[in-house]
Amino acid sequence: MPDYVSEAILKIRDQVADEKVILGLSGGVDSSVAAALIHRAIGNQLTCVFVDHGLLRLNEAAQVMDAFAQHMQAKVVHIDASSSFIQP
Repeated sequence: MPDYVSEAILKIRDQVADEKVILGLSGGVDSSVAAALIHRAIGNQLTCVFVDHGLLRLNEAAQVMDAFAQHMQAKVVHIDASSSFIQP
């Protein structure tokens, strides 16, 4: 397979130009790979939205925030919506 990452980054930059992008980040493989590629392509033009519904694995929300906000320096909006999904 040719250098897919470089090719994808060029296509993303071309398509996005100077616009902003919002990405729904679940923490799963698909949205995480998309977020990583898009962030490499356009940097701070990307804003990820991570909705914590309270049904994640132990510490998974913190891991997602650590990976994207701390390590990648991506803009991530963390929404704690667990009270909307889980009620006693």
